[in-house]
Amino acid sequence: KLNNITKDFKYKFIDKNLLKLALTHGSSKEINNQRLEFLGDAILNMVIAEYLYQQNPNATEGDLTRIRSNLVKGDTLSLIAKKYSIQKCIIFGMGELKTGGYNKNSILADTLEAIIAAIYLDSNLLTIKNLIISWYNSVNYLQPANVADQLTLKFGSKDSKTVLQELLH
Repeated sequence: KLNNITKDFKYKFIDKNLLKLALTHGSSKEINNQRLEFLGDAILNMVIAEYLYQQNPNATEGDLTRIRSNLVKGDTLSLIAKKYSIQKCIIFGMGELKTGGYNKNSILADTLEAIIAAIYLDSNLLTIKNLIISWYNSVNYLQPANVADQLTLKFGSKDSKTVLQELLH
């Protein structure tokens, strides 16, 4: 299974223990992927922010923030995770395994973030940047039309928090 995931992700780990750790859910062991998830979240946000900044020179800070938040949210990450069948490789404890943890979007998203950190630690920033962009392109999330469409999701060009704040004012 580990060989399949590295082939699908187009990355071969030097240290396969990093990949195993990234795939080890918190329900499984004391040593798990939560620290990698923390690092991967930060890397993902930076990579997507830089990409959006470079690709959208006329967008405002608010626009870029809204697009980025939509691109790095759990639903988006779980879609990418499912495309690469991460759910088949996650190492769970018995409790989470019994409750179908491999189908939970939040777990898939967290695991993808952990894998991002593992690849970063195993290689370098440029490698993970290129991989992240290719993953997003593989699900058509960074196509110019889709990026522009991100601004008009649900509430026009405003995220739900902004809409709520404006309603309360």
